[in-house]
Amino acid sequence: MTMKSSLANTTSRSGFSLVEVIIVSAILLLVFGGLFASFRYSLSLITESRGKMTALALMTDRLEHIRSLPYDSVGTVFGIPNGPIPQHRIIQRNNLTLHEQVLIEFVDDPADGLDVLDNNGILNDYKRVKIEYSWHTGGATTTIATVSNIVPRAIETDIGGGTIRVNVFGANAQPLSGINVRLVLASTTHPINVTRQTGPTGSTLFTGAPASSGYEIFVSEPGYSSDQTYVATTSLPYPHTLPVAVLEGDITTMNFQIDRLSTTTVLLVANRVFGNETEEFSDLSGLATSSQVASNGTALTLLPAGGGLYPASGEAWLNPISPTTIQSWGIVSLRANTPMQTTASFSFYTSTSSADLIPDSVLPGNSTGFTTDTIDLRGLPVALYSQIVPRVVLTTTASDRTPSVDRFELIYLESEASLPNQDFTLTSNRSIGSSAAFTPVPKWTISTSTDSTGARLLPNIEWGGYNPTVPGRSIQSICPSGAFVVQPGTVSTTTVALGAPSTHSLRVVVKDGSGQTVPNANVTLRIGAAETNRVTDWCGQVFFGGLTEDAHSLEIAAFGHPLVTENPLNVSGQTVREITL
Repeated sequence: MTMKSSLANTTSRSGFSLVEVIIVSAILLLVFGGLFASFRYSLSLITESRGKMTALALMTDRLEHIRSLPYDSVGTVFGIPNGPIPQHRIIQRNNLTLHEQVLIEFVDDPADGLDVLDNNGILNDYKRVKIEYSWHTGGATTTIATVSNIVPRAIETDIGGGTIRVNVFGANAQPLSGINVRLVLASTTHPINVTRQTGPTGSTLFTGAPASSGYEIFVSEPGYSSDQTYVATTSLPYPHTLPVAVLEGDITTMNFQIDRLSTTTVLLVANRVFGNETEEFSDLSGLATSSQVASNGTALTLLPAGGGLYPASGEAWLNPISPTTIQSWGIVSLRANTPMQTTASFSFYTSTSSADLIPDSVLPGNSTGFTTDTIDLRGLPVALYSQIVPRVVLTTTASDRTPSVDRFELIYLESEASLPNQDFTLTSNRSIGSSAAFTPVPKWTISTSTDSTGARLLPNIEWGGYNPTVPGRSIQSICPSGAFVVQPGTVSTTTVALGAPSTHSLRVVVKDGSGQTVPNANVTLRIGAAETNRVTDWCGQVFFGGLTEDAHSLEIAAFGHPLVTENPLNVSGQTVREITL
């Protein structure tokens, strides 16, 4: 029995348990995993070092070759200055593919004055060479570069030719640096195709350009719009910006304007119906509850106490607003008078309880209250907020004066229909020249259609104004500003409301002195004894269709603004008239 027991114990100790196998495997994984990672890192370092050593050797050879050339021969093929050196080469060396870029340009040294202030009038004082090598290994691109000056052995001389200065500005006329400017000359004797970048002042110089006509300039940068000169063609016989000429010893200056590309969404809708809620505070019947406020017959004020003094604050909750039919909340227009040391602030709730404040995450700034004349509620989801209750708080720190509120008005959208799969065209307001019939040739024309939701996303669109056209329909409103305008580097949405086609129509856009559109303004259009009245929508626009090509008169009345008339107003085709109150 003892012998059997001993054999059994010996047998059990001769193997590995599952736990031991797991532990040993984990240890081996850690050891060999670390060794493998170290091996990969070492291999990466070796590869990177090999690439740098190869590039440095090539760079040294190329630079020594350039320095060995006569000064007049230091230049690139199709470059300024012109010479035998390629601007770009692909080199296979040590199992690597290297891209070589060579830039050679004249330099106007500040020591003897720059540009027109140069003491001797010679702007090409010496040449600057930049050599760059790049290669791709391990999923990454490595680049090294060097810059060297090549100075003439004798005194500087004017080798002939002229200078092209290119200035690049943004949409707001600010200089843009780091923008690619490409200069091209199609010539059998001295062809040029060279690219430079603008400096901190938004300018770049092409010094030493051979005297010639027909220099083409192309300005571009990834993520930006583009601009260029245009050669006259049958479709563009009269370009605004023709290729330029360089005169011997002269400076030619060209200005171009580009800016960041944008993304905009176009919504096409029809059959828009608006509703409104208005309170003018002639009495307190429009209030659900109030404290320390009164009506003076024309406005809401603090409640005067004995001696005509006013309390420090008061509040009023307007009656709940819960439209029977609503698709979107809209724009609130206020008319308040706030003398010095007084305020009138509006907030929005779902009931007359202060606990039911609509949060700032849904309506930014609601918790502190709005003191502006216009409040945009279009971001409120109707599904969550089918009812709103406005609350106004009046305060004063001077007991002899009170703020007042003359008018509260809300315009909201009752209904509209989206237009899926609807063709439309956007035509740029900026032209690049004229046709043979002397009509403007737009820089861009975008023809597309909406998707199944009635929208179309347009990425990488150039900044500026556009004219939308929709086959078989008239444009009744463009929101938010009355015009289709894309600001540089923005993401925006423009809604275009459409109606039945009309040979002659009038769209009126009403704005105040600050350029903001004015909703709910009364617009009267008259021709002879006949008149038609419309009220501007939440984007401050009205539309009159089915008109005759004739002279009309226009009258605009908006609360808090002087009456504006225009007589005569000539209507022909799709007429758009912007009125400033």
